[in-house]
Amino acid sequence: MILLDSAYNSYFERVDSIYFQLFSNMTIEEIRPYKKKKHDSLCISLAENFKKIAVPRILNVDKTDIQIINSEFLVDNIESALRIWNEKGYKTDKDFDFF
Repeated sequence: MILLDSAYNSYFERVDSIYFQLFSNMTIEEIRPYKKKKHDSLCISLAENFKKIAVPRILNVDKTDIQIINSEFLVDNIESALRIWNEKGYKTDKDFDFF
């Protein structure tokens, strides 16, 4: 089991918000070739903040994921992924490999 410092949640929320601001109106085809030169200072700042977060601690190394991850966690993650998939308008016949 990996224990993350609570600062990771805040960091990931910040990164998600920035990603949404930069790419929310773009298709995946437009995002793929995107070059970050325009936002280098933002990337550097995020990297510096990330370095300040405590390194994750690993517990119960003798257990596998299947022994630790419960069905509620998996169902929640699958439902979230499918919700986002539907909100973005992806089609199963052409985009499912990407999903």
